[in-house]
Amino acid sequence: MPKYQLAALGGTFDHFHQGHQTLLKHAINLADKVIIGITADTFILEKECPGLIQTYEQRCQAVQEYMSSLGREKDITLVKLDNIYGPTLIDPKIDCLVVSPLTEGGAQLINQKRVELNLKKLPVEICFLELSSDKQAISSTRIRKGEINHNGFVYYQLLKQEIKLNSKQISALKKPFGKVIKNISQLKQDLRSKSLIVSVGDTATRICLENNIPVTFGVFDNLEQRLPISQTPIGLLISKPSIKVANPPGIITTSLTQGLIKGIHTNTYVEVNGEEDLAVIPLTLLLTLESVILYGQPNDGIVQVIVSEEKKEWIKKLINK
Repeated sequence: MPKYQLAALGGTFDHFHQGHQTLLKHAINLADKVIIGITADTFILEKECPGLIQTYEQRCQAVQEYMSSLGREKDITLVKLDNIYGPTLIDPKIDCLVVSPLTEGGAQLINQKRVELNLKKLPVEICFLELSSDKQAISSTRIRKGEINHNGFVYYQLLKQEIKLNSKQISALKKPFGKVIKNISQLKQDLRSKSLIVSVGDTATRICLENNIPVTFGVFDNLEQRLPISQTPIGLLISKPSIKVANPPGIITTSLTQGLIKGIHTNTYVEVNGEEDLAVIPLTLLLTLESVILYGQPNDGIVQVIVSEEKKEWIKKLINK
């Protein structure tokens, strides 16, 4: 028999992950019914990367779908949270609070408020914390920042060693990894709302610089289609310094990876001695969601890659092969 009749819990439930599953499963095993508070869109502005948080409707749908997969969709009630208390101060049927170790402080604030209102403290049930592969907590923030996937896999772990791709992997990468754009005006239009843009390759970087496309930084090797060029991107930068790294063709070196990480953190261009074509792979794994990578598709146009969870997982599978 369940220990409680009606449990209450709350959260943002953005980019629904394994930690959310554990919390909900813990609650539904403790109580006959569960009230799930989901933060309103107006209650998330203080979080990191708020522009990447899914809408209230999307987050509700993810919770409902998971509870349906457990066959318990009829045992839950979803409520919108405009503050941390939700119905916990007004619904007399609630007989416990369910939290994770990261949200235990919220339960304490609820009970403090209940005492102020001459209400009895509610028992607090704490579920265990799901950890990622680097032993840190799985969180929606880390997913939005592009660090981990829903199960807590840390993408950087794929880049800790040198990667040498085989012919099949390289062949798979020859297909455009995103939308091909031939018109510069269209490209500018698509990029208006994007805050982090990285260009890869001398052609793409030069086109961006010449057309005032606001790239955060670029990656280039002073070659176009493997031939030296007279007008290099570094010549267009004037005073901007570059990070110099070595990276032979067909390989992703740790030098390239570390250079890209430094470029991301300092907005500094990365100059490659060797070949920069494969930089799209580590960049996709390292960048936050909704970042943009631009690279040239010979005789076709500029490929616009919007970094997403799906793109990261595709690269993960490609490397693991």
